[in-house]
Formats: sequence, C-alpha cells, structure tokens
Amino acid sequence: MAFNSASTGVTNQGDISKDVTLNNQPEDSISEVSWSPVANYLAVASWDKAVRIYDISHYPQGEGKALFTLPGAALSCGWSSDGTKVVGAGTDGSARLIDLASNNDQAQQIAQHDAPIRTVRMIQVPGSQSPIVVTGSWDRKVKYWDLRQSTPIGAVTCPERIYAMEASGNKLLIATADKNLALVDLNQPTTIARTIQSPLKHQTRAVSWIANGTVYGVASIEGRCAINYVDESNKK
Repeated sequence: MAFNSASTGVTNQGDISKDVTLNNQPEDSISEVSWSPVANYLAVASWDKAVRIYDISHYPQGEGKALFTLPGAALSCGWSSDGTKVVGAGTDGSARLIDLASNNDQAQQIAQHDAPIRTVRMIQVPGSQSPIVVTGSWDRKVKYWDLRQSTPIGAVTCPERIYAMEASGNKLLIATADKNLALVDLNQPTTIARTIQSPLKHQTRAVSWIANGTVYGVASIEGRCAINYVDESNKK
C-alpha cells in the first residue's frame, strides 16, 4: 500500500508555534538526523562537513555535546546501541567515529570506500563480540567493519549504487538505484538472500523497519511511501 498526502489533500505541517530552534545549527543543508537509543542526544550530519551531537535535555534550545568533521560533506550518521559512539560518513568515501565515553574528542577514521558513502549504521552481527559498522557506498559495495581492525571483515557487492540501508535484528535491508531492494540475512552477511523491486515509481530515498522486523517501509523522491511484509503470506 502507498500513501500520498498530495492526493488526499491532507497537510502534514501541523502546529509549529511551539517548535524550538537549536543553538549552533549546521551551516549548510542537513542530510540526516539520528536519535541516541539511550538518551536525549541528537546527531546531525550536514553538508558543511560536520556531524554535530546535541544534548536536547537542556531545554529549550539544547546544548552542543560534541562535533567532528569529515573531509567532505557528511551524508549519514548513526549511534552504537549503548549510545556511547557516533559514526559519520560522507562524500570523501570515509567513515569516522567518535567515542563520547572517552576523553578524546577527535574522531577516528574507521572505513574507506572508492566513492561517497551514502549511509552508515552500527549493528550487531551474529557471532561478533563487538558492534560492527556497516557502510553503503555509491561504489556499489556494502562493507562491514570491526572497530578493532583497519580492513573490512566482509562485503556485499550490489547491482547498483546504495542509497539507503537499515537493520532490524538479523535482517539488513539495502536500497539501491534502479529501485532495487536487497535483503541480507546477517547470519550470512556477505550474501544477498533476496532481491525485491520497490513498489514505488521513482528513486528510493529511505527505508525503515517496524520494531519486530516483519514489515519495512520504503520512501521515494516522488513523495510517496510503501509498506511491505518480509513474508508476503502475511498480507492476508
């Protein structure tokens, strides 16, 4: 199923009279925002080459907690499951990580691709003893990085450039150009288990999972979203 507010006449603007503007905003377009899973911290990746972390508990305008920069525009950011680390990636093809629990405020490079990294996440891979950073790039590769090593521990080659990516439990959903979706079972992280065609007409912009991992959403540049079941038999 797909939803389109333009076709129904419904506005999504809402009441913005009580909205709050954060201090120390990015100096260019925001490419992605990500909430900490354990605290009121917000990570913001921007085209001004920076990833900013705000402490939103300091109401009403927040407080800057940390900031790190990349050589190129920052396209994506994400958190570790314990909320201690933030990873950012961008147009220079690198990913960098900052450890908020340490006294070191410098970000460490942890990944490199041959083209811009469009999306980066920190996930748990079965059998791994530490969080794994997964990067999706316009070089058509998804790479897995153990923070204790300088080279990837595995990779998946996709048929097209990676535009979006999200994990849920043991499943990784990858959206690429040509409206393709690739589903990866993280028990076999270097193999595409299934390739799916997006039900939408135009380029995929984002993907997301329902909490239990049985349903995923796809959004595209046409202003529409679609909701699909992993197991098609559940549609009934």
